[in-house]
Amino acid sequence: MTGEPSQDDELEAVLTRAREELKAQWRERLTRRLVSEAEQGDPTAREIVTALRLEP
Repeated sequence: MTGEPSQDDELEAVLTRAREELKAQWRERLTRRLVSEAEQGDPTAREIVTALRLEP
């Protein structure tokens, strides 16, 4: 072994970073949508926003 990461390790690291980025993007989109729906008067969205203390 040369002490360098294998291609599998590098691929796994790339996939892990991509997965985390996608989760962050979806979390942001969901937050924006919930806040928007709460502002439009949706009672369920209001409850969720209040319970999770989400901010736009």
